[in-house]
Amino acid sequence: MVASAEVLLRRAGADICVIGEGEQPMVDICRRAETTRNPTEFRDIGGLALLDDEDRLLITGFVPQLPADQLYDIDWADLEATADINWYFASVTENPGKCENFLSDPRSEALVQANKRVGTLVSSRGCVARCTFCHRLQKGIRYVPVDILISRVIEVMEKYNVGFLRFTDENFGTDKRWLTELCEKIKPLGVLWSVGGMRVNCVDPHYIQMMKDSGCVAIIYGMESGSQRILDVMEKKTTVEENMNAMKWTTEAGLWTVVQLIMGMPGETRETVRETAEFAAYALTLSRQSRPGALSINYAQALPGTPLYEFGRKTGRIDGTPEGEEHYLLRISDRDAYDTTTSINFTDAPRIEWESWRPYINLRVALAYVKKFGREHYLRQILYAGHEAKMAEIGFFNDPKRMMDREIANTRMAEPPPLLTLLRQGKFGLAQACYPVFSWRLRGLQWAVIFLRLVKAWGPRRALSEAVAYGGYLIKSQGWRFRFGYRSLRKIVDKELPPLPTDDPAMEPMRKGR
Repeated sequence: MVASAEVLLRRAGADICVIGEGEQPMVDICRRAETTRNPTEFRDIGGLALLDDEDRLLITGFVPQLPADQLYDIDWADLEATADINWYFASVTENPGKCENFLSDPRSEALVQANKRVGTLVSSRGCVARCTFCHRLQKGIRYVPVDILISRVIEVMEKYNVGFLRFTDENFGTDKRWLTELCEKIKPLGVLWSVGGMRVNCVDPHYIQMMKDSGCVAIIYGMESGSQRILDVMEKKTTVEENMNAMKWTTEAGLWTVVQLIMGMPGETRETVRETAEFAAYALTLSRQSRPGALSINYAQALPGTPLYEFGRKTGRIDGTPEGEEHYLLRISDRDAYDTTTSINFTDAPRIEWESWRPYINLRVALAYVKKFGREHYLRQILYAGHEAKMAEIGFFNDPKRMMDREIANTRMAEPPPLLTLLRQGKFGLAQACYPVFSWRLRGLQWAVIFLRLVKAWGPRRALSEAVAYGGYLIKSQGWRFRFGYRSLRKIVDKELPPLPTDDPAMEPMRKGR
């Protein structure tokens, strides 16, 4: 949010914004606040954005980054005194849906019997990449020294009976010496652990097996797309082949994973979506044990301080004034990026086409799964969701996985409801999931489902306008190409799109990120 510091200071009533890393600036603010509450008297503190005496925006620069051995040094006693510590260290038996990846591993049975809890630690800060949809106000990446990290693991194991551990880094294990040392030292502890963010170009069969042998049960990657052109726009610095290899090696090792995608980046077309659909179909049919619903698809959501946000502002999709930015930020606040009603279409395709891409990928995956393993096995996998316990919608993964967990797994149905019943209830996504072959044959009518949804959300007049735009698109879409060319969106924003005349030059460091 502080990448929109001007909005917060001028529109939201904030006095001070802390930019970059906040640990030291926040301490400095608290000490200064003992003697004054006048925001302008904080201007000598580094790492802040505020308004000066003449109402001009002032950025006081970035403070030095913390050394790695000081990152995430949590005093759990503070949380015990001020919060319910069970929220941070949850019971696996009481929250099976939140521990799906752990419970899928046979090694978990003994730990469950011992009533072990699940905890979360972070082992690094930052990332080696600068994806154009991702906010970044820090430089580089720092890994907590392994000995310090292991001491923290032992602390939560002994103090809170933790037997399952999540590492929720943005970029886990890029440093192979660090990763090797961690695996050597965590293995004797007997804890099962998962990785919430690893790059596909940082793994191979050797390292995946090494992680598994030391207790790892799941690796989740940010693959984002199966189209090389869109990966280039995202500046992922990865390839489709690396995405495919990571899924193949992880599946062969028997580790839990999910395909995570982002749809609707600038330049996305029906053709790039088809490429992504073929990748997802390959990735989720590598094994009979793969779940066809292990697919999470977000729509591109522009966050302040990213090239995607600046693309939205400079192309008029986001109003570039402070008032317009405030309106946009309120619109997406507390909204998951799967929500098409609040997401912005950053492509040149009409909204009906844009909304059809997620169900198309879902159907293509389901069809491939049915063709390879049969309808009976497909239904068994989606109806039972991998284990007997009820699933909990945790909000981390989005549709179709979210819908599968909520609508299917929790009902524990033995057979799918009749197709007409689902259609009568308006559960079109569930109907497609339960009857994929029939739905695939009728995929040309997907626009009608979306049109009805738009009528309900926006009213008939606006929905009809979208239908007319869709019809025109079908006539003219042949041979369409992204006018900016398939290269990093950062370069497009910096070189092809001029600054807005209303922009405050002081905001440039915030808008560009680091």
